[in-house]
Amino acid sequence: MQTSRDIKEDYPSAKAKGIPAHSQSLRHTNPSFSSPSRSEKSSWLEYQPSGRLGDPHMELYKDPGVHLLLLRVMADYGLDRDQRSHTRTSMMCILINYRNPRDTQSGFHPFPAASNYVCTAIHYIHSRRDYLDLLNIVLKGDGFGSNLALSAAIRARRENWLNKIDGVYACYLFISNGVFWSEEVKLRDLPSFIECSGYGTSAEYIAYMAHIYTPRIEDHSNLLA
Repeated sequence: MQTSRDIKEDYPSAKAKGIPAHSQSLRHTNPSFSSPSRSEKSSWLEYQPSGRLGDPHMELYKDPGVHLLLLRVMADYGLDRDQRSHTRTSMMCILINYRNPRDTQSGFHPFPAASNYVCTAIHYIHSRRDYLDLLNIVLKGDGFGSNLALSAAIRARRENWLNKIDGVYACYLFISNGVFWSEEVKLRDLPSFIECSGYGTSAEYIAYMAHIYTPRIEDHSNLLA
């Protein structure tokens, strides 16, 4: 298992292999926008090639909230290598800073806080599509980020703005409020919760993560949550 020290020590060799640093062939910015659901501003990490040619694709990458701070702090040590690698192919990448998990200052930011932030970002970026010279906007997420990517696509379809999204990629989708269902419903609708519990992670851990992101019981059956 790699530790943060291992990643830090490996980064110089990664740079030697041609992975660009922010100050070299990538422009790395941190803009912000206002969410209609909260008075504070949200922000993202933006990566785009300096001097790109043609019409780039855009990838909105939603990182799991519990790792977002680590990703931002450790960016110079290569934890954003995936985004920077995509950028080298004339793709702009944006990591959305959404607010959903509990923090010590303001407590929970329950559903639909994170969904609102992501959808607001999509609307904002789409409105600047010509200015940014974008051809396609693709949502990408892993962990809870994959929940948000899929939730945004479902909302887009329901709210008639699906034309603003050109694709969705979700991986490592494991957080679900389905763990709170009865055993009978789990066996009928999602037996993998019972069959696979304990292999990669436990149902108890998934329940804890789901509670952090969707603490209100009335939201447990909401498809968007």
